[in-house]
Amino acid sequence: MARARRFYAGALGWSFRQAGDAPYWLISTGDSQPGIDGGMGLREGPPPADEAPVNAFTCTMSVEDLDATVTKAVELGAEVISARHPIAGVGWIAYLRDTEGNSIGLLQRDPAQPDGVATAGTGPPRPYGPGRFGQISEGRHGNTADPDGVPAVRGDPPKRRVQ
Repeated sequence: MARARRFYAGALGWSFRQAGDAPYWLISTGDSQPGIDGGMGLREGPPPADEAPVNAFTCTMSVEDLDATVTKAVELGAEVISARHPIAGVGWIAYLRDTEGNSIGLLQRDPAQPDGVATAGTGPPRPYGPGRFGQISEGRHGNTADPDGVPAVRGDPPKRRVQ
């Protein structure tokens, strides 16, 4: 899990704190913007196969500068799986595969939208901030574990198991 922690610390500025002796790390995404923190645990099965379709929610983080964040993430070992493209009424998004094979999204809001509120979708507008989980979706790619101890990033604290 050290490689994944280094990746997310370098790409998004996250910090990690181990939850007791368990192989589970609490994630702090910062205090200056709305959003949620998260957790990182061991994958519970094999990683997704290369070129496999997304079969779970993709965790998407809001960033201030999409191009700079994608460049930094690639330098740290990520792979671009869907290049920057617009989402009307929201901003621009790109999807990456992190160092552990998890699909993640990075979203840069459109500054023309007031107060960082996304207007696309069917629900009420929700605020979001740089480096935070939860604007588009939260969760992880592949709902499985890895016997070699490769982590899966989760978009919520360890309150429940996703089956």
